[in-house]
Amino acid sequence: MVKACAQALPVAQPLIGGAPQPGRKRILFNPADRREAVGIVHEAESGLVDQAVTRARLAQPAWNRLRGGARAEILERAADRLEAERGVLAARVTREAGKTVPDALGEVREAADALRYYASRARADFEGPTLLPGPVGERNELWLEGRGVFACISPWNFPLAIFTAQIGGALAAGNAVIAKPAEQTPLVASEAVRILYESGVPGDVLGFLPGDGQSIGQVLTAHPGLAGVAFTGSTETAWMIQKALSSRGARCRS
Repeated sequence: MVKACAQALPVAQPLIGGAPQPGRKRILFNPADRREAVGIVHEAESGLVDQAVTRARLAQPAWNRLRGGARAEILERAADRLEAERGVLAARVTREAGKTVPDALGEVREAADALRYYASRARADFEGPTLLPGPVGERNELWLEGRGVFACISPWNFPLAIFTAQIGGALAAGNAVIAKPAEQTPLVASEAVRILYESGVPGDVLGFLPGDGQSIGQVLTAHPGLAGVAFTGSTETAWMIQKALSSRGARCRS
């Protein structure tokens, strides 16, 4: 028998341009008690990948033009929101991923710390040019810019910290992001995306595609519109992604 929750179950669903998209409905269960339903996910269909990447590619240049300081302020607001909602987020991590309460609280702190770290790098590296040495009378500048659209693919065992850190690093550098959480833990990932939206990240700059690796992950990493992938997971999958990206000159951080 499945135990019903006293309140409505939380829902995670695909987001493109900040708007919910349809998907295959699946019930999520507490890993510590498989009788307890903890939420519902609507998993993205593969056809949504091209829509998400196309929207993100169109939005990325404007996000890149914000420069590092403006992007840093958004990430810092998101870090503050994570900490303000740490009780709810930690409870979600505990029930969805099976972590202890102290571990879940630590993960919220780690996610906030990651956003603040990448905010500091955005200010230091992307606010303006770095002056380079050169001959007398010559001025040489180095400008760092975003590369385009990055896919961020994260694991179930750090469903908030790694998920948020991957996105934060890519956004700080002026990239747009398509985030695919682990299929086991889309609920807390969806909450992180909500917080980023509410903190000022445009919907077109951050897409969210929950689903399994075969249906969404493989289609996403094979998309020619990607500039790179941030991935945490198995070595075998990392090699497959690296092979796909290297054939077209894209970047992979795994």
